[in-house]
Amino acid sequence: MKLKSHFILVVLMMPIVIIGQVKTAQTQVNVTIAQAQSITITQSAVDIQLTQMAHYISGNSSAIQTNHINVGSTTNYQVSVKAESDFLSFNGSSSTIPVNTIALQTTMGSDLTGSNTPASATTIITPSVTLGSTDTIVIKNAVAEGARGYNVTYAIPATKTSFYLNKPIGTYTATVIYTLASQ
Repeated sequence: MKLKSHFILVVLMMPIVIIGQVKTAQTQVNVTIAQAQSITITQSAVDIQLTQMAHYISGNSSAIQTNHINVGSTTNYQVSVKAESDFLSFNGSSSTIPVNTIALQTTMGSDLTGSNTPASATTIITPSVTLGSTDTIVIKNAVAEGARGYNVTYAIPATKTSFYLNKPIGTYTATVIYTLASQ
């Protein structure tokens, strides 16, 4: 019996090798890359007040529109701006006030991805442009960015306020169009 128990003990202490078949399977992962771009304007309406004599003497501007233009692009890009018409509208009709009496002052805004990535050194911003009905490039960026904001201030310089004299009181409007394109 002693021999039998030793045999069982030896068998239990021996490693058991199970020989089986190893199977594998595989899959292919495809990553499709496409150009993606987005542009949004955060303030849908911006006001410039000409309500005091000082505004007609010195000109006036809107408050700075922080991160007014939001751009995301998987490639290098440029942003252009233009007005829908050569003249401001008043009560739904064209007025005699030219849209080129309004200037846009653009500055670098924030990284909107949340990672606080600094702006690229290759970004070129035209600091001031006169609004017109043809596209004018205001931003060129030689790198792709997930989400970047640009600040804009709209201004009527003192040299252009005379166009607003002797006009009916009310609100004059211009539709401003920003276009994002690959460089």
